[in-house]
Formats: sequence, structure tokens, C-alpha cells
Amino acid sequence: NDEGELFAQVWFGNVLMSETEITAFSAGEWLDIDLNSFVSIETDQEYLVGYKIFSETGAMAYRDAGPRIAGKGAFFRNGNWIELASNNDFNFCIEAKVITQEWGSISGLGELNGGSGNLQDALVRTGKFVIHPDENGNYLLDLKAGMYDLSAELLNYEPDYLSDVNVTTNQVTENQDFMLLYGVGTDDDLIGSKSGIIGNYPNPFNPSTTIKFNVTQTSSFVSIGIYNLKGQRVKRLIDDQLEAGQHSVVWNGTDDAGKNVSSGMYFADMRENGRYTSVKKVILLK
Repeated sequence: NDEGELFAQVWFGNVLMSETEITAFSAGEWLDIDLNSFVSIETDQEYLVGYKIFSETGAMAYRDAGPRIAGKGAFFRNGNWIELASNNDFNFCIEAKVITQEWGSISGLGELNGGSGNLQDALVRTGKFVIHPDENGNYLLDLKAGMYDLSAELLNYEPDYLSDVNVTTNQVTENQDFMLLYGVGTDDDLIGSKSGIIGNYPNPFNPSTTIKFNVTQTSSFVSIGIYNLKGQRVKRLIDDQLEAGQHSVVWNGTDDAGKNVSSGMYFADMRENGRYTSVKKVILLK
């Protein structure tokens, strides 16, 4: 089982400029990977490039053969940047490179509707690129030119989504705002009370997501399908007789022909004995 996640980070002093989820890892696993965390910089300033480790066990994950080389990445953050003591005989082994890219940006304002959440804890995400809004809800995400689907997420809030956001070189695509609605209890109230889709996790997802749903009538005929924005069914997940209870089904991002579908917003639709019960947004981000 995965026991942690690895994030690439770029810091300018005490300001986190970029955080990119790289991979999950397991205890005892050795990784030799490219962090691939890109951010535009000023050539006359100093930046810190490194990684953040989220570990379920709380164990640290750093290793090399030594010896300790002063000033070569051996810093950690605990409120401020602290250089490791010389008796710690290891380095972080990260090499930063400066390259020329064609960049643009996406900016917007996030708002919370209800609850007591902190906007700075929200995540604005496209693919593996993630950024947190500031204390006023403003965010600026630097990306290579292209078309992107964005999601905004915060614990106990319904996520919000933006599709087909165009990024142009040396331009800022503005007013890409989002609203997060408080009330994850809406789905929780469904558990055990009535038939319908409870939700799916992860969402957004890549490459697969698990859809949980309730069936309240005994021996019901249940149909669950995935539909695109045009209302066309792209995948039939379930067409079967099911007993009452909570069930789940996995969608791996393919259509009925087994081909991978494009990234974007889809809808999971559930019907019981031919009658509509619920529909949920499902976001595939590649």
C-alpha cells in the first residue's frame, strides 16, 4: 500500500511559488525521478528548490551516500529555513536547472459560501500543478501555453470546476473565479437513507476513480453510466440486479470500446428500476 506522497516545491524566501504532486511511495522504496516543477523566476534572485513529503507513518525520507556537502540543499523548513547540522551525514540530492519556456498564467478569485473554512487551505489544481490562494482568495498559476481544466477543492466543501481555460504565452487569463459551497453533509445524508450516488473518490482523478452508491430496495435493477457534456453515454458501468446496501464501482477513464477518453467533465448517472435517482460530476484531469 502507498504510505506517502512526494511533492516538488519552489520557494522564494518564505513564499511558496509552486507545489507539484510527483508520485506516491511505499516504505523502503527507492526513487530516482525528475521533479519537473516549473516556475518563472527572476535571474538576479535566489530560490530554493526541494520536495515536501507527506507520510502516513510520519517517517522522513532522505538518503544518499554522503559525505555532507555544506550549502548543497541541506535545508529543512520548520516555520523558517534551517540548515542541517554538519554531523548529519547526508544530502538531499536535488539539482535545479534553469530553462527557457513559453509561459502564460491563469488568475482568479476564490470565495467560500458558508462554513468556517480557510481559503488559503484550498487547492487550485490542473493535472499535477497545484497552488493555494492567498488570504484574500486571489491565485496566480503559471503554466505553459495550452488549454487546461481546473478544479478548486477544500475539505468539507463541494469542489468547483473550470473547463477549457486557454493559456497564451506572456498573457494572463484573468477572472477564472471559483465558489466553494459548504455542505459535504449533502452526500453524507444520502448514506443509508435513499438510493443514489454518494460520490466518487478521488475527484478530480487520473487514471481511475471509485463511485459509491446506495440501493435501498431489495433486488433492484440498477444502471450507472458515464455521460459527456453533450449528454452522450460514453461508458456503461453497471446494468445489473443488486441487493439493498452500499456498493461501489470503478471507472478507469475509458469508453465502452475500451479507449481512453479525453480529460474534462463527465457525469455519473444512476437509475434504479428505470427511474432516475441522482447524477454527480466526475472530473478526469490528465
